[in-house]
Amino acid sequence: MELLQPQGAHVLVSYEHPAWKEYAAVTEHSYGKGSAVYVGCKTTDAFLSRILRYCAEKAGISLEENTYPVIVRKGTNPMGEKICYYLNYSPEVQQVRSHPSGDSLMGWKTAEGK
Repeated sequence: MELLQPQGAHVLVSYEHPAWKEYAAVTEHSYGKGSAVYVGCKTTDAFLSRILRYCAEKAGISLEENTYPVIVRKGTNPMGEKICYYLNYSPEVQQVRSHPSGDSLMGWKTAEGK
C-alpha cells in the first residue's frame, strides 16, 4: 500500500481509514496527449477490472463484455458477411452476452429472440 500525495493529479479513490484519509489510493494525471492512472493500493480483481474498464473507455477502446474462459472472435467471411464466434475454453457451460442480432449455429435463441 502506498500513501499517494496527488500534487496536481486527480484523486480517483481515497482511503476511508481515519489515519490515511489525506492520502490517495488511485490517482489520474494528464500526461502528453493522454493521461496516466496510478494504482497505489492492493485491490480485488473486480476493482482492478473497473479501473481497467475506466481507462479503456476514456481512451476510446471498446472492451468485450465476455472474458476468459469465453473468448470472442469476429471477422468477415468470403461472402462479405460479418461473423462472430464465442469460444469456451473451459469444461463448464458458460453464460455469455450475445451479439445483439444474428443467427445461432447451435439453434439457440439470440438476444433478438430468433
